[in-house]
Amino acid sequence: MADSDVRLPHLLLIVGIGGPGPKLLAPGLAGLARLSWLFDSRDLTKPERDVPIMAEAGRAMAVSSEEGMIAAAAALHAECPVDGVLTFSENVLRSGAAVAEKLGLPFNSPAAARRLTDKYLQREALAAAGVPCPRFHPLRTADDVSAAAETVGFPAVLKPIRGGGSALTSRVDSPSELRAAWEAATAFLGALDGLDRTHRLLADTEYPYMMVEELLTGVERADDARYGDYVSVESLVSDGAVHHLAVGDKLPLSPGFRENGQVHPSVLPETAQARVTDMAAAALVALGVTEGVTHTELKLTAEGPRVIEVNGRACGGLWMTLLHSAGYDVIAEAARAALRVEPVRLPRFRGYAAMLTPCLDASLADRSTEVRLDPSFEERAGVHSVHGLHSGTFDLSLGGGHGLLAYVSAADAEGIFAHENALRDAMRMVM
Repeated sequence: MADSDVRLPHLLLIVGIGGPGPKLLAPGLAGLARLSWLFDSRDLTKPERDVPIMAEAGRAMAVSSEEGMIAAAAALHAECPVDGVLTFSENVLRSGAAVAEKLGLPFNSPAAARRLTDKYLQREALAAAGVPCPRFHPLRTADDVSAAAETVGFPAVLKPIRGGGSALTSRVDSPSELRAAWEAATAFLGALDGLDRTHRLLADTEYPYMMVEELLTGVERADDARYGDYVSVESLVSDGAVHHLAVGDKLPLSPGFRENGQVHPSVLPETAQARVTDMAAAALVALGVTEGVTHTELKLTAEGPRVIEVNGRACGGLWMTLLHSAGYDVIAEAARAALRVEPVRLPRFRGYAAMLTPCLDASLADRSTEVRLDPSFEERAGVHSVHGLHSGTFDLSLGGGHGLLAYVSAADAEGIFAHENALRDAMRMVM
């Protein structure tokens, strides 16, 4: 490590499933902090790429359990004191809380981390604080199905208490549908290997169980069918102070609650944005969130916004959409907040940006397909990158079937929708 690096604060980055990987994190944090990396080897999708990046940018420490993570962090802290702990991955929030508590550094408390990663505990806390959210009931055993149906009513949504990306999330319209969906989901969860990434995302609980909640009814957005009936609020919380970075508009969902993309900033009127940001802040307070980047989804109903859920992570691609719409580096700002380097800065939008994730038709599930893209799309001004062209089969029950991911920007929201139309025109399915 160069002598000049010694004067920089020491940041411990805990890497998990999801969020920006070392390839994005390392360059953005160079010159801001000395980096140490802590990760469970099972969480890396491409260890042959990520481990060398981490090792070159700092100290890379691989562990295989939360206990090992705490021990490694304590040893590091004793040798070279750590100034801040940060993660962008939801599946290691609990481990991060345990590590930070051991080191005596700012982070969400273990209790808050559990509420951010357990949908049932989260809704209990929201309801107790009077924050509007769906009716809900846990499903631990077959005996709970009848009680859940009576408490919540129909239509309803069945989902695992952990996880995201709409995996194992389904609409149910009757007690018989609920029971069938619960049996299928719990059979899937029960068959997972404890070392499998899917288990770590969906079933890393005391015992695999689900939750059923009211299906909220949204309202159309100013008769513009291009927008979905829900939004998200992206926030950066530091020392208990909530700083809202952006309200994001969502595109309409595809079957299976699959997302087709999001746009920053929102075109909602300021008064409507104030209502959703106020409710997001109330939800974060109710959950005891004091640190980190958060992603709060809210349904726009006739009675006003209602919290769908709060996630203790950035929304997918936020680091790119804020960069392209506001020149804002959310990775660096989150690190500065964790290190208490300087006051939190907010984005100043100069245009619009979107992460587009067009979903394949549900009828293609379990069928071998290949998505091809006409090269003309990537040549459009304002198209920054295209990733992950789909090839093979997808499982609708696991929220799959996104044809690709594209980051785009434009001077206004109309320009974003021009990109979306061009993208769909450029996609071809090969069966």
